[in-house]
Amino acid sequence: MKKIALLTPTFSYFSGMDRLAKLQAEEFIANGNEVLIITFQGDIEIKGAKIIKLGESRNSFVQKAHRLFFPLDRKIIKKCLKILKGYDQVISYLYPMSVIAAEAKKRYGIEFTYYDVGVADAKYFDTLYEKCYMLIFNRLTLNYAKFADRLISISKFAKGILEKELVSEKHKMEYKYPPKMKIKHFKQSELRSIKEKLNLHFPVYLYVGRLSPHKGVDKLIEAFKKVEVTVPASRLIIVGKETVPKYMRKLKKMSSERVIFTGYVPEKEIDKYYNLADVYVSASKWECYDIPAVEAERMEKPVVVFDIQVHKELLKSKKSRLVPMGDVTAFAKEMEAFAFTKTL
Repeated sequence: MKKIALLTPTFSYFSGMDRLAKLQAEEFIANGNEVLIITFQGDIEIKGAKIIKLGESRNSFVQKAHRLFFPLDRKIIKKCLKILKGYDQVISYLYPMSVIAAEAKKRYGIEFTYYDVGVADAKYFDTLYEKCYMLIFNRLTLNYAKFADRLISISKFAKGILEKELVSEKHKMEYKYPPKMKIKHFKQSELRSIKEKLNLHFPVYLYVGRLSPHKGVDKLIEAFKKVEVTVPASRLIIVGKETVPKYMRKLKKMSSERVIFTGYVPEKEIDKYYNLADVYVSASKWECYDIPAVEAERMEKPVVVFDIQVHKELLKSKKSRLVPMGDVTAFAKEMEAFAFTKTL
């Protein structure tokens, strides 16, 4: 039995990275290991794992500032190091948790594994503030990742980026796809009942993920605007937590009543939305992996996405459509095509 600590900034169902950490923690527990999770905040609970929540401000600006300058928070770092004494392995997901992992390695010789889930390129964000924040965050992420004994990327694409960034460093780099999610399949009778209650007709388009500029949700809504003209019964369900308030206001302003924002959805309810969907859609400009698209494809749902590199790597179904990046008109046509195919 090994004592393994997983360090993640958040541990909540709204984050794909956090759901990945949950799956990995459960895998470690199933193999007889003792598992500890250290996070700032979260709502995920795991049977058999100890979870320590460090706490942080609810104010977005204060929260971001604290994370950027986290190496200066010696009180929290010392608290975590005391907890980690005696552990065999520490796995860090993103900065600033890698600060704790790097110091645990230095002080106690604990094996430090950095799990690379990628950091979105600053160019995909809208404001100067967001761009500057992401540039600094990315640099700090790389600076502490280089102290790891082992670097595991979430995809070949992510591994390639990390290799370019750490070209002067000598590291053992590899990639490993996340464990598959367990999604409940609903009976058709159940789905009909749910659709009637929610007043949903064919087709239902679904997006699951953060509502952040680099996810291109605005482009998705632009495409859907074209679809709802030709297919008035269509609905677009957007499942996800807002992360940039100004961007969220923009999305709601440009949306019709046919666009449904669910906000954050607990894990026990997310399966319902995957089952309700006729087509999964994402206009994301950047991904190092795309858990919802992969899971939708596993459920044999049609998938429409932009042809970013990781989608070319992961999506193999004949039902999946990869649209030239940024071509909203072509995206809308692919969405419509699935609707017309079924209605005909």
